Amino acid sequence: METSKKVGKLLFDIQPRKCSYEDFLKEVSVLDVMDKTGTFAVKQDLYSFLQRVVKKPTDKRIDLYDVYTKNLYKMLVEDAENSLKTWYESYIDLKKPFKEYLQIPLDSCLDDKVFNGQKYGWCGRISKYLNAESFYNTKKYSNKDSEYTIGLIRAMYERFHIRNSLACPAFFNDVVNMEGYKKVWSVFMMGCNKPSIFNPHTYYSILKECFKGEILFAPVMGWNSYQIGFYNSNFKHFISTDVIPSTVSNCDILHEEYLNSFSSLFDEPKTIDTYLCPSEKLGNEFINKYKNKVDAILFSPPYFDLEVYQEGEQSISSFPSYNEWLKGYWEETIKLCKNVMSPNARLGFVISNYRGNINFCDDMCEVVSKYLNHIETYQVKWGAVKMSRVPKKQENGNFENLFIFMK
Repeated sequence: METSKKVGKLLFDIQPRKCSYEDFLKEVSVLDVMDKTGTFAVKQDLYSFLQRVVKKPTDKRIDLYDVYTKNLYKMLVEDAENSLKTWYESYIDLKKPFKEYLQIPLDSCLDDKVFNGQKYGWCGRISKYLNAESFYNTKKYSNKDSEYTIGLIRAMYERFHIRNSLACPAFFNDVVNMEGYKKVWSVFMMGCNKPSIFNPHTYYSILKECFKGEILFAPVMGWNSYQIGFYNSNFKHFISTDVIPSTVSNCDILHEEYLNSFSSLFDEPKTIDTYLCPSEKLGNEFINKYKNKVDAILFSPPYFDLEVYQEGEQSISSFPSYNEWLKGYWEETIKLCKNVMSPNARLGFVISNYRGNINFCDDMCEVVSKYLNHIETYQVKWGAVKMSRVPKKQENGNFENLFIFMK
């Protein structure tokens, strides 16, 4: 697919405004990052905001106000199409041919019980490309999230309301010294809420090191990244389900590309079965079809209410409280998994404790232990962000746990 054909669709109906610079100055404002209403509430107009926060003589933001606002006006009004295209090319568009993302390196990323999720990070690009609209419209914790990516972009282009980070000293200078848009977008994206992509190479490595067999099941699709890992593994058949219709449809796009590009390399091409259904509701028909046939189950389950999707029958809609969710979504999914697992089959899931007041790992493992036997624990290391505000424990990367159970 050509970039030019995709840009219009994947800018999600954002409508940049045409206005004079003088009218732009009347409206440009800073958003309230503490807003929990989902309305993108404004804290203050930009000039008043700067007057309030600039305290030191060395802080020249007010002196540079004209330069800053003229560059911002160029980005958001005069050259809006090109600046949005830069965002698309930086965070969505493919950097190489589609089929090359389906054939990932076959070395492992395991080192001393830690899987390096940073290795070959480019493998996950295809997942963002295929799921861009749903991915960047995903909210955090609540439908009233005002920090999700597309919402913030729309507020900036349609209302001239910017995140406060763009008006902070270091980032303010990035706009003042703006020669292109990439650096400004990099600053902008640091503070946006967006879901994570499970690196397909990491998924492949876990399969290679910890699992064996022919039939693989993933109770969520992980933005299609698991399917890519599967194509490079020794497994022959992939079963998966998800609640996001577009993600399920993307399975067919990936499989068609796989068959067209690589099936001639194999005597028997790999096969897939996909379902648009919450895993806890797959039911008896699914269980009867696959009973005692699945050799491996590997996925990263939802983190309760951490991510809120714009479409689909998400588990937190059916089970809004944490305890209801553990029983109604997680335990029912594990019971289904046990029913379809073959003797000695393994189940693995990747999670961490994401809230201080919820011992997520212990709670999830306690449920699984009612049905399966815990045999191993690994860690998965994800990328570290080199910023002064990153907690010390994350300087060397963010870690999740990989728990492996056996039937």
